[in-house]
Amino acid sequence: MVSSPVVNTYPLSSYTFGTKEPKMEKDTSVADRLARMKVNYMKEGMRTSVEAILLVQEHNHPHILLLQIGNTFCKLPGGRLKPGENEIEGLKRKLTSKLGANSPALVPDWQIGESVAIWWRPNFETMMYPYCPPHITKPKECKKLFLVHLSEKEYFAVPKNLKLLAVPLFELYDNVQRYGPVISTIPQQLSRFQFNMINWAGLSRDLVDLILARLVSVSDYLRFGAVCKTWHSVAMDRINNFCLHNFQCSFSLPMSSNASCP
Repeated sequence: MVSSPVVNTYPLSSYTFGTKEPKMEKDTSVADRLARMKVNYMKEGMRTSVEAILLVQEHNHPHILLLQIGNTFCKLPGGRLKPGENEIEGLKRKLTSKLGANSPALVPDWQIGESVAIWWRPNFETMMYPYCPPHITKPKECKKLFLVHLSEKEYFAVPKNLKLLAVPLFELYDNVQRYGPVISTIPQQLSRFQFNMINWAGLSRDLVDLILARLVSVSDYLRFGAVCKTWHSVAMDRINNFCLHNFQCSFSLPMSSNASCP
């Protein structure tokens, strides 16, 4: 039996979200977008675009991060590639533009994974297909969806005119009216993957104490406490006990120079 590829997903609470300057859309309507696409096609040929599937978890269920424009329209982060641009590097550029912080030190290390779907636009129309119709020799757009493997902790900077939503897979499934055919079929495209729900905060207090007991220094405790709120609480208790113990020892030492703590 062939094993399914494994995708690690981390709690939404593991990530930090901030804002940055607005990122305005180039087109004010679908008609304007199609008209611009036609102009670009005459100059550069078929449009090639890439979009990212960013997975997190809430309530032990996978959620996808979507950018919301206004109150209704949602889209995956990504966009059009430059002529001749590499797909992977182009998607990293688009993700940084859409969700990266202004500080290079805070920009996520985008780990671009598998291509999970390819969609084709046969004509200058809104309709796209997960195949190129056989009678179409010059499609107008090819769109590829890539799974992006997120690290356990990242910082996302969302443009002020957009919202970043975490939408559960069960809401996307077969919901063409709300999300369109590309996004609403993502649950089927991800069905071949096995989701590994990593939730360190879900470990019992006793187990966390056992892990912490193997650490020996305050700096280790501080790094341990950065994992999540639960671990931070346990680590701070241990640090307080550690400091209290050392404080008492320092004042209970005998005057003898060769005395030591019990």
